Amino acid sequence: MTEPTIVDIKLCDTRHEAIDKIIELNTQKLEKLIDRTVIDGDKRCDLIVQRIETRLHGMDIALDLKTGELEKKLRELNDLRSDVTKDRILLVPKSVYDIKTEFYDRWIATVNDRLTTIETRLLTGGVAVIVVFTLIELALHLFGIA
Repeated sequence: MTEPTIVDIKLCDTRHEAIDKIIELNTQKLEKLIDRTVIDGDKRCDLIVQRIETRLHGMDIALDLKTGELEKKLRELNDLRSDVTKDRILLVPKSVYDIKTEFYDRWIATVNDRLTTIETRLLTGGVAVIVVFTLIELALHLFGIA
């Protein structure tokens, strides 16, 4: 009788489902071998121990993969935290923002008032110049100079 062949897996980039399937196949092979063969007690015990060790090995692999995933997620969280910390430096506190906004609002109101005053003076000055030239032209026309 030949020794049972147990499927061995390589840890490349396997998924948990594949590992679970391989562990299940290994366990089923060992169980079938144990059930089919009528063997002495020591050989049967060895096969049962081998089945348990296969399951434990699969659990170790799954634990290693989960640990790797957890470490990767923690690394990503740490990177995100450092990005947030860097971005936080660029932010302005609300109290400073409110003070600056109030200052700029007052400045804009002052500039608007000044522009309105300047526009009013220019319009008034323009109208005054037109009135003066109109009066000069009327006077010249009335006195017959032109």
